[in-house]
Amino acid sequence: MIIRFLTLLTAFITLMSMTAQAGQSVVYKHGNTALEGYWAPSKCIKENPGKKFPTIVILHQWMGLGGHEKVHANMYANDTSLCYNAFAADIYGQGIRAANTHEARKISGQYKKSAGLAIQRIQSAIDFVRALKVVDASKIALTGYSFGGAFAIDYARSGGDVNGVVNFYGSPKTRLPKTNPANITAAIEFHHGANDPYVLARHINILKDEMAHNSVMFNFYEYEGAVHGFSQKELGNNPSSGLAYNAEADETSWARHLEFLQKVF
Repeated sequence: MIIRFLTLLTAFITLMSMTAQAGQSVVYKHGNTALEGYWAPSKCIKENPGKKFPTIVILHQWMGLGGHEKVHANMYANDTSLCYNAFAADIYGQGIRAANTHEARKISGQYKKSAGLAIQRIQSAIDFVRALKVVDASKIALTGYSFGGAFAIDYARSGGDVNGVVNFYGSPKTRLPKTNPANITAAIEFHHGANDPYVLARHINILKDEMAHNSVMFNFYEYEGAVHGFSQKELGNNPSSGLAYNAEADETSWARHLEFLQKVF
C-alpha cells in the first residue's frame, strides 16, 4: 500500500511539474473576432522576477495552429540558455482548423486573397504579447512555417515593427497589392529546401532583389535534398511527394535561426 501510494504521489508530482512547464491556450481578439493562440512563457521567469524577456511569435502552416507550432513554442520557452517567451499565433480564428488539405487550401486561400487581413491578425498577436508584463516589447521576432512564413515576410514588407523575421519554406511571393523595399525595417532570414516544388526560384530572386536595395540583415539558406515542410515530422520521409521531413535541414535551420535571433535581439 505504501509503495503504491508513493508511486501515485511521484506520478502526481511529475504531472504537476510537466503542467507547470507547459504552455497554455489563450483567447485574444482581433476586433470582434476571437483567436486562440498558445502562450509558452520562458522558464527563466521564475528565477528572474520582474524581468522582461524577448518573445517569438510563431505563425502556423496552412492547416492552422496545431502541435507543430506548440512543440516549437515549448522549445523556445524551455531553453534556459535563450530565455525567450513564445506565442503561437492564430490567424484563422478560434475553432477554425483544417481537417485535411482540401479544407486547408480553402481556408488559407481566403487570406491569400486578403493579405491585409492576415497582416492585421499578425499585428493582433504582436499587440497581445507586447501587453504582457514578462515581455520586452522592444524585442519581438516572427517565425513562420510555409503559409505562416510567407506572411511573416509580407508583414516585414508592410513595414511591420519587429526585430526579425524567419521564414521556414514559405513562398516569398507577395500577396500585398504593392511593395517597397524601403518599408522593410526587420532583418529577414529564409530557410529553403533546394528541392521544394512549391517555392519558385523567381519569387526567391524577387525577394533577394528587394533586400539588395535595403540595408537590413538578410540571410538565405538552401538545403540540398530537402523539400517543403522539412521541419514537420508528421509529413513522413518521402521527398518524392514534395512534402517530407528532413532531419538534417530541420536541425541545421533551427541552430542557424537561433544565432540570427541572438543577433537581432
